[in-house]
Amino acid sequence: MLYFPAKMFVRCTTRKKNGKSHRYWSLVENKRCAGDKVVQRHVLYLGEINQRQEVVWQDAAEAFPDDKPPARTAALFPGERALEAEAATQVVRIRLSEMALRKPRQYGACWLACHLYQELGLDRFWAQRLPPGRKGTRWDLILRTLVAYRLIAPGSEWRLHREWFERSGMGDLLGCDFAALAEAHKLYRCHDRLKELTRMAPKRDALLPKLGAASHQAPAAWRLFEIRVPEAPRRRKRKKKRPAPAPPAQWSWRLRWDKLRDVRRHEGRYLLRSNTPAPPAAQLWQFYLQLGHVEEAFRNPKGDLGLRPIFHQDMPRIEAHIFISFLAYCLHVTPAGCATSPPG
Repeated sequence: MLYFPAKMFVRCTTRKKNGKSHRYWSLVENKRCAGDKVVQRHVLYLGEINQRQEVVWQDAAEAFPDDKPPARTAALFPGERALEAEAATQVVRIRLSEMALRKPRQYGACWLACHLYQELGLDRFWAQRLPPGRKGTRWDLILRTLVAYRLIAPGSEWRLHREWFERSGMGDLLGCDFAALAEAHKLYRCHDRLKELTRMAPKRDALLPKLGAASHQAPAAWRLFEIRVPEAPRRRKRKKKRPAPAPPAQWSWRLRWDKLRDVRRHEGRYLLRSNTPAPPAAQLWQFYLQLGHVEEAFRNPKGDLGLRPIFHQDMPRIEAHIFISFLAYCLHVTPAGCATSPPG
């Protein structure tokens, strides 16, 4: 059965730049998803074109038919008995020696990425912190798709929208279609949702005990940071009215580079300490080397983490991009950690 693409058309987007209006054109395809929902998928970015080029692209888009022809099932393997003349015309004979598999979807790597994601408990973790949206958008599944994409084939979110999702098995594995996981605005909006979590700062009364516990558990690292917590707001006495709730504590931190340089200047032998009861020395040293591998991955953006290139221009989205790359790196090092850990 031949495949004909869905309805294509040329779409214009107007943007203002340096006080002038610019018109950018794209070749867009209407993609029908579950529930008869139609989603637009960008096929080709045309940029700024003149009127003559616009007419040419309009004619090229209209050359594709709107709908697919009805499917027709034909017999591939006839029975042992002889077929009648009328039935023989509906039979397609094939040569098994010349059959080839072309353009398959990537399924195994996607399955492994989802399996590692679940083994680390990231599915339950993010399901609690990224609840479904008002329209039923599963932000946690979109994040899982971004992490798997960053692990398997790092690239821009635009490439995920245009090419990679259709060539992968993420839709079947997560039980969602293109409209739920790979719409362009949802991919970028997921980055914004990740940065919104950092703005949900706890109240001052809940923040101070956590800072005190951090200073007690890691005193050496605590001396390298300068933490600033705002003073408690003064509340005026009001009659027959409840006091206004305290705003979230807008705390900030700064790395003390002078202390850090002093520590590095006096570095010598290390004493490795673990919270596990009597771990083997070789295993403890292996854990320490894994920490060095993580730091090396951040120092080398073109390494396994695949941070570069970054296609975002907004700083919060850049930070979310780095965070998604770190989640993908956690999946990358999980098989190695499972292989070196003792059974049980």
